[in-house]
Parts: sequence; structure tokens; C-alpha cells
Amino acid sequence: MTLKLGGMTNKPTTFAELVSLWKPIRLLASDLGCKRHTVYQWRLRGSSINPIHWPALTQKALERHGLELTPDDFYRMAVAASMEIDAKQDAA
Repeated sequence: MTLKLGGMTNKPTTFAELVSLWKPIRLLASDLGCKRHTVYQWRLRGSSINPIHWPALTQKALERHGLELTPDDFYRMAVAASMEIDAKQDAA
């Protein structure tokens, strides 16, 4: 689910949504100087991206997609991921 801000900008609410903005996904790996396998794992896992990558993701999201992400956006994605993991563990 993405958030609409002022009807103009869609911001991803999860890490998986953020990663899915790059098509093909190997472009994200190239943009960040990461191994493709690492980025594929981010998409599959959908639960976390190491904060060390957040500044570069912020820059590349703006350059490629005109999307302005803030540290709070990443924090919200991390909290959402944590809550999803907790829910899955509680259901097990």
C-alpha cells in the first residue's frame, strides 16, 4: 500500500514496495553498487534493508522516480516490517 501525499506523490509504505519501484530490479543493484543477489533478497524478504543503504536509496529514489524519502519514511517502513514479522510469529 502506498501513501498519497497531496494527491501528487506516492510513497512506499514497505521495503518491498520501495524495491519494486526499480524495474528491472537489477537497476537498483547497479544504482547502489550492491550485488544483485542482495537486492533480490530485499525484495523477497520485504522486511528489511540495512540502514547503511538508506542515504543512497533516498538519493536514487529522488533521481530516478522523483520520490522524496525522509528518514521518517524509512523508520515507518522498518516499523511496519517489524510488526508484520511479529504478527507472523504470533500466528505460528
